[in-house]
Amino acid sequence: MSAVACASTLVLVDMQPRYQASRSIVRQVEDEIDHAVENGWPVVVLQYKNMGRTHKRLLDALYRRGARYVLRVKARPDGSHHVAEACKMHGFPTSRFRLCGVNALACVKQTALGLHTRFPESRVEVVKSACNGPGVVDWSRFPSRKNLILISRRTSTMNCVPLETGATASYSRTVTGEDIVAFANVTGDKNPVHLDEEHARQTPFKRRIAHGMLTGSYISTVLGTILPGPGTIYLEQNLKFRAPVFIGDTITARVTVESYDEAKGIAVLKTDCVNQDGKVVIEGSAKILYRR
Repeated sequence: MSAVACASTLVLVDMQPRYQASRSIVRQVEDEIDHAVENGWPVVVLQYKNMGRTHKRLLDALYRRGARYVLRVKARPDGSHHVAEACKMHGFPTSRFRLCGVNALACVKQTALGLHTRFPESRVEVVKSACNGPGVVDWSRFPSRKNLILISRRTSTMNCVPLETGATASYSRTVTGEDIVAFANVTGDKNPVHLDEEHARQTPFKRRIAHGMLTGSYISTVLGTILPGPGTIYLEQNLKFRAPVFIGDTITARVTVESYDEAKGIAVLKTDCVNQDGKVVIEGSAKILYRR
């Protein structure tokens, strides 16, 4: 089985030597890197001059964790110029940037604004809980505009794709006889067309088929773990069953965001399932409630 996210992300760790890294910040920065490595996203560290021993140790720890690129940044708040050059040189993705690090809000904000200016169609995220700074940071002053977003800590490493119009994600699984029996036992739906091979041979399908709702539940997997992920609340789901699913079929559930009202937290998504031959077995739509 597999879970596939369509979005490609560049994770940036912004390190300013004059600010000490608290343990909680370091843990959350490390969590961001772990999440990036799990999803195959490149991690870039923006390293300023005159780094102290504490930051060098942190840098070594980040490198061991999966940060593979270090950019030497001049002593100025906006590091977006260096990031843009690195993207061009190394072919890093530019559709989505995710910023965190040991730095003041002013520097992180300037880098985020710089990236937003250089890549206006890209999504730029600042991870609020994974940024360090002197004293109390007034996050309410962070600019709110399209594609430039302040987000809180990730609730789960499963959350891979941001909720926005046009975003897509999928989940694949090969259906087994054990899956069908387990689903029948849990739901009580022991229709012999699913469980009895001899009975199934008398049907138009000539062999056992999977429950339609078993296949449809893979859509819920996408919504609850990938797009948008944990915290999703199902409001509506309609399904049309277009073709039977047999034991051994590999089913891919796909969702595409058709609209998202961020103020209300309501999203409408196109949903379908296809088999290993690309044949549509289920199609429909869903409505969910999700708040960042």
